[in-house]
Amino acid sequence: MSTLPSPSPTSETFNQRDLPPSTSRLTALDSLYSQSPSFSSSSISSSSASSVDEPPSRALTPGIYVPTLTFFDPQTEDLDLPTIASHAVRLASARISGLTTLGSTGEAVHLTHSERALVTRTTRRALDAAGHHTLPLIVGCGAQSTRETIALCHEALHAGGDYALILPPSYYKASLSSAHLLAFFTDVADASPLPVLVYNYPAATSGTDLDSDALASLAAHPNIAGCKLTCGNTGKLARLAAATDAATPARPGSGFLCLGGSADFTLQTLVAGGSGVMLSPTGPAIPVHLLYALIVNDGACKISIDGRDH
Repeated sequence: MSTLPSPSPTSETFNQRDLPPSTSRLTALDSLYSQSPSFSSSSISSSSASSVDEPPSRALTPGIYVPTLTFFDPQTEDLDLPTIASHAVRLASARISGLTTLGSTGEAVHLTHSERALVTRTTRRALDAAGHHTLPLIVGCGAQSTRETIALCHEALHAGGDYALILPPSYYKASLSSAHLLAFFTDVADASPLPVLVYNYPAATSGTDLDSDALASLAAHPNIAGCKLTCGNTGKLARLAAATDAATPARPGSGFLCLGGSADFTLQTLVAGGSGVMLSPTGPAIPVHLLYALIVNDGACKISIDGRDH
């Protein structure tokens, strides 16, 4: 009797993995990163990134997370892998808590599945080559169908990703109720080999805006590790952080990460009890300094930046 071939890394048939325990989400803030060694583009290879024999072990900690840009050759429009690699290493040197590939600024909507995987694989290998072995890598895995979203989560794992950042489906927004959206995220989290972060970004999803009750309900799922709120709603973030006992720079809480979604939302997020922010890659240094100022002042609102009290 003939035997079936083993599934490829991008096949839709995968072995289920044990979820990392919730206690693995947090480590001491001492794990935030300092200056990295110099990086050479020759260290990048197109071969498979890291082993997928074990589930991800790089913990998410409260802090500053930065989505990377995706760079292209201006003549051919092929991926510019050396620039993608050096960009990631440069960002990692800013004492950030983690990187995100294929987010909104990463132009995932313009990439094929194989290009998506190559961006993540290149980023992970560049970080490892530069000594950032423990820096978590979050990967944008959103799609319009549950089936494709789950497939992207598996592909992200095989490319070296640690967590999946997922937007809600929105093409048929008028037909999607809150119950539909909850079912979508629950089904994805049930099947994803990576812990999930819910990405609430109304401007990118035809106005779809998950409320705090829906987000708190999803936070109870054992494979949903956090959320990113790019809705700019301080009240929603405060309610969700309180409902989930979100981790903060000052205390571990439940381990759930409640992240703001833009640089100008940093102070509001931290004062309202959030875990940090995921912001544009143009300049993470100021939010990082703000975070450490709050830690030093034990969360006090009165901090000093550039010699001025705020």
